Amino acid sequence: MKRVYTAARYAFNLRCLLLLSFFLAFPSYADNTLARQCFNAGDYVCAQKRWLPLAQSGDKVAQFYLAQLYQRGLGVTEDVQLAGGWYLKAAEQGLLEAQNNLAVLYEKGDGLAPDIQKSIGWYTRAAE
Repeated sequence: MKRVYTAARYAFNLRCLLLLSFFLAFPSYADNTLARQCFNAGDYVCAQKRWLPLAQSGDKVAQFYLAQLYQRGLGVTEDVQLAGGWYLKAAEQGLLEAQNNLAVLYEKGDGLAPDIQKSIGWYTRAAE
């Protein structure tokens, strides 16, 4: 039996192929997506295991979410100082949310030595 491909079927196959190639070309995006699914499901240990290698390799989104886990003590022992370090790495790469959260930590002195000048600096960078 001969198969007839309609334009809709062809378009569907093309979209699937493009999506697959995207995930193969950008594995950190796929890993971030899986980690985010773990996070949303409340499986913070799974999220931490997926984000840690990405964060260590310089992924600013993974660094931000890893900081969130440590700041809140989700699936890990709460460590605001370590969270501040991960926020700093992400903030230095221009991630707005990390810049803001780092400014808050410096402002409140939560896990980091209070430093109003650094706080203002990070708030300013986040606002630009």
